[in-house]
Amino acid sequence: MTTASGLLRQPAVRAGLTLACLFGWLLSFPMFGPLLFSTAGESAPQAGLVFVFAHGAGLLLLPWLPLKSEALRRLTAGTGMLLTGLTLAFLSARSAAPPVVFALMAGIGFTAAVLVLAWVEVWMACGHRLSSLAIAMAGANVVVALTGIPLGVPSAALLAALSMLPLAFGFILTRLSLAPGWPPPRRVSPLKVREVVIAIAAFAMADYFVGGIWYNTLSASMPSLWPWQPSLEAIIYAAAILAFFGSVRRGQSGWLAVYSLSALGFGLLLAASGFPGAGAALASRAVLLVGLAAGDLFFWDRLGYVAQVFGGRRSLGTGLGASLFLIGLANVGAGVAAPDRTGPGSTFFLLGAALIFLVIPVVFRYAPASDHPAFEPIHLPSPPLASSPSAPQPAAGRQDKHVGVLLSQLTPTERKVYALLAAGATDHEIASKLVISRHTVKFHVRNVLRKSGVANRRQLLSRLATGGPSAGVKDG
Repeated sequence: MTTASGLLRQPAVRAGLTLACLFGWLLSFPMFGPLLFSTAGESAPQAGLVFVFAHGAGLLLLPWLPLKSEALRRLTAGTGMLLTGLTLAFLSARSAAPPVVFALMAGIGFTAAVLVLAWVEVWMACGHRLSSLAIAMAGANVVVALTGIPLGVPSAALLAALSMLPLAFGFILTRLSLAPGWPPPRRVSPLKVREVVIAIAAFAMADYFVGGIWYNTLSASMPSLWPWQPSLEAIIYAAAILAFFGSVRRGQSGWLAVYSLSALGFGLLLAASGFPGAGAALASRAVLLVGLAAGDLFFWDRLGYVAQVFGGRRSLGTGLGASLFLIGLANVGAGVAAPDRTGPGSTFFLLGAALIFLVIPVVFRYAPASDHPAFEPIHLPSPPLASSPSAPQPAAGRQDKHVGVLLSQLTPTERKVYALLAAGATDHEIASKLVISRHTVKFHVRNVLRKSGVANRRQLLSRLATGGPSAGVKDG
């Protein structure tokens, strides 16, 4: 049984909890968080937009600086301290003229990009990226839920306390272990890279357009929300993150894009229907939150794959920066489309739903297909030798010939199943590695055994070890 201390030593857990500090601050304050609205007053929506565009610009531009990984990590403690100082400066100047407030938010947004990119280095090296991301997002929303509880604590005091999170993030990040250098680029099929990029691009256009609508709606409704609503919505999002992670932990994260767009489309239609009452409003917002949670997991997970091929900071910076610009532009567009009312209006909800339904065929085609383990190619191992020193050892040429003949008879999927069988993998392990069902695994295993001329996998391993006549080809 894994103890709590042992769990905290896991790189994915530590990286996730570290990012939860930064994202908890970000979602509670500058990214249209409840503390932004309670401290900045009427200028809060505009201040949030300034942060979004400045943060996106930082994510797009900073990765192109010739800064090595270790140098970037050495900056994190000082950058976290600077971000804490800027947050406290905003708190002191929140009643100043709007240009001063906006200048501070621009500095906060650009500086926060440095910390996100520094964390990317650790995230890419720790493995189990989806686990780390789920922990980070769920933990960040727990922070949002705690800051949104109406306990009567002054908002300024809460924001002052929360400003310590970037400082803690920078301090902890410098002490997280980082593997030397990037993992070497993996050989991947150009078709699979194309599928992933198309899936990301098509999905982002719809998902983050809806994200902009969400934040515009949030901007309009935040001053009059039910006191517990920010906390409740943060818990809904965190629960959705954990639920989706539980359903895709075996590698089928491509379906998250389909789930996300389906939920977002339904949520937008529900919001546009105009059903009266707080229950209908809460239901539409809950459905949208579920869709946004699935979408964030998918988007980050696929960006992590692309980063293995094209380089980490630039890939992640481009993807995340572009998503923030999409959010900002959709937020601005929603306000322009309905300048005389609060919120984007039903027309913009329907526009978002139409965009979702337009991209669903593309996402449905490419997102699940990008789940194929092309980024972790299976190399056919040499057949295992007998464990006993006294066992007869086959001639290498004969063994290689038999294996080559067998492989020529197998389909591409059967070759991968064969490779895993030769390595002693169970049906469950094969299903997890190839992202197929156990029923499909059993079908392919039967075909491999039949073509090998053996009755079961024990005979297959035995003949591979001894190089018998059926080791690589069916008799007859």
